[in-house]
Amino acid sequence: MRHCFFAFILIFVCPQLKAQDIHFTQWWNAPLTVNPGLNGHQQGHLQINAGMRSQWKGVSGVPYQTQWLQGQIKQWTKSKWTWGGGLGRDMAGDGNWRQLQGMINGARHWQLDSTQTTFSLGGQIQMQQWSWDANQWQWGSQWNGVYYDPSLPSQEYQLQQKTGAFSFNSGAVWSQGWGKQWVSLLGFSVYHGVSSAYDMNGTLQKIPSRKGVSLQLKYRLNDQWNFQLFSLKQRQSMQKEWMNLVYAERVLEQREWNFLSYRLGGGFRNHDAAMLFVGGRMGQHQMGLSYDWNLSSFSQATEYRGGWELHYSWLLNPLPMPKRVSAPCPDYY
Repeated sequence: MRHCFFAFILIFVCPQLKAQDIHFTQWWNAPLTVNPGLNGHQQGHLQINAGMRSQWKGVSGVPYQTQWLQGQIKQWTKSKWTWGGGLGRDMAGDGNWRQLQGMINGARHWQLDSTQTTFSLGGQIQMQQWSWDANQWQWGSQWNGVYYDPSLPSQEYQLQQKTGAFSFNSGAVWSQGWGKQWVSLLGFSVYHGVSSAYDMNGTLQKIPSRKGVSLQLKYRLNDQWNFQLFSLKQRQSMQKEWMNLVYAERVLEQREWNFLSYRLGGGFRNHDAAMLFVGGRMGQHQMGLSYDWNLSSFSQATEYRGGWELHYSWLLNPLPMPKRVSAPCPDYY
């Protein structure tokens, strides 16, 4: 199975830099990787997101691991500008394939005809670096007809061990409230619209652009129940993704700074995976855990093992706590 995994990497990643960007199941918890315009639509005036994902362990015995850290500041100035940034890292297989990326994000928000309608426009500068150990890979020229023989020459020369890329990404979001129960966020984004990258042979190339449409729909049934839909459709080169997930949130307590709830839901990724999600929030802390069951033709190579993803958020809301008002008892009491 090991050579199968490296064949996948070489075909989709190395020669023409056609690697897909880092993807998440809980993409709403890593919004800057989906749409720069989502910067500022988070909960709290400051939000820190961190998480990790592990998948495809059955391919080479070494799982494909992803970690990320993002931060956003929400409208601390009257100019309606919000700022954010983040780091992400990928590690794939036993060939020591690694991807490191960093981003700086800014978004401008406009209140339209009412406080329930907002238009946001965001821009992002993204830096990426890929590194690998080609000595750990297996090549077609090393197949002796029975097995791969590492002593045979790979016939691959002038391969770099590291390369990098620069991209400019953009996105727009339309936020609309519908009374006191419905809120929708519709977003459009283009990643790598402007990019410059070097492939493993040192040739300057452009990264294929990634175009996406996202929808978040929130419904507040009453004080105890909330429902949320997250839908994302993306395309990068020949790779397509359409993902939908719904969860229900049961609010157990909502008083001043105290907020306690749990969440349960599920969804699917087209022709790829079924997903289960559990999570919750306690005060300023929010967590989510999801698991993907692989349903694609790649499931045999992964030995039918799925991928899990863990997310944590810390929310800061600097609004003052409500003041308690005391009134003296009347004299006739």
